[in-house]
Amino acid sequence: MFHHALRLHYAGNFLKEKDRLTFYEKKARFEKMNALHPTSKVNMLHVSINFHPSETISEDLIKSISEKYMQGIGLPEQPFLVYQHFDAAHPHFHIVTNLIRPDGTRFRTNNLGRNQSRKAADALEKEYNLVKAKEQKRLAFEVKAVDPKKIRSAKVEVKKSIQEVLRYVLKEYKVASIPELNAILAQYNVQADPGKMGSRVNTHKGLLYKVIGEDGRATTVPIKASAFPFKPTLINLEIKFAKDKELKKDSLRGIKTRIDWTLRGQPETLEQLQADLLKEGIQLIIYQNTQGRIYGATYIDYKSKTVVKGSDLGHDYGAKGLTTRFNGVPQELHPSEAIDRLEQMDKPARRPPKLPTLEVKQKRSPDKLQLEGHILQPLTDLLRPEEVYNALPMELRPYKKKKRKKR
Repeated sequence: MFHHALRLHYAGNFLKEKDRLTFYEKKARFEKMNALHPTSKVNMLHVSINFHPSETISEDLIKSISEKYMQGIGLPEQPFLVYQHFDAAHPHFHIVTNLIRPDGTRFRTNNLGRNQSRKAADALEKEYNLVKAKEQKRLAFEVKAVDPKKIRSAKVEVKKSIQEVLRYVLKEYKVASIPELNAILAQYNVQADPGKMGSRVNTHKGLLYKVIGEDGRATTVPIKASAFPFKPTLINLEIKFAKDKELKKDSLRGIKTRIDWTLRGQPETLEQLQADLLKEGIQLIIYQNTQGRIYGATYIDYKSKTVVKGSDLGHDYGAKGLTTRFNGVPQELHPSEAIDRLEQMDKPARRPPKLPTLEVKQKRSPDKLQLEGHILQPLTDLLRPEEVYNALPMELRPYKKKKRKKR
């Protein structure tokens, strides 16, 4: 499966352009700054800048806002990376920067969210005519994914966590089947399980909800659908599916148009297609068997909050069409694989990679431009095992003539 939920948009105050920066160059830049104040326990800052769902953000806008935001909070000369995240329905991006100045002093973050950050946000909202955070209600998209590593096994807590996700997804998203529902639930580490064919749960049209890990396997005890107060049972879901099937028709044309527009860019691989679609607010989930053969494709449109099976958009958008476009003529499934295909469709896709888990010390607020995180130490998505690295780009390094060995 391929997932590209995070994209580097800009690298501020680095010696190279973002597309030429390697992983180790990003890592070393921050570590070199941190070394100037080795006793500091707070040396990295993570900021999430969020927009109203009705707004569209371009790469130029992201660059401009991030630069002005860094200037507004008093860190214009610090190195910073800007990533756009596609894990939610609303547009947003993240800024990761360093708090240690070149002279070795540390930038203080006391009341940063309430003072400098809020003032910078207000100024940017006015300058770019953005929807003001104060005029927005506490939006439903702020629901968080269940963390299977942190959640306790207590049944009450499991139920509460799943319930929060279900309320949001079932209210906001249009889905017409269990596989489509699981495609979006997987983004929150939750799965709806109707049971295997012939099982007691499946025979009696039952439905279980589970918290799942990165491998798609349940990490906690399953909860019966009937145990939730709003009764998200299979019978009630089928009523929703029938209604949503009609409601989705108004969105399919727009989704198809945006996919066609993306395909006109001639992406060379499925991975590139997925990355390009994310820029349009569409997440393409590819289902593959153990041999790597594609047997399904599902599209999640975060703008219209619609989940649709690829084949429902047309032959070219489903598994066979994508396989033909990127891998040549598709092979027919072996009979034994046909059964596996049906069962696999009910399994959730791995949810996109996320930025490091943050210890949030300030309460969340509906601020569109808000200081959401606090400390990243270390940057788990950037800081990996050390390699020897020269901070100066190759083009700027002095030429050294090699000495010939004497014979």
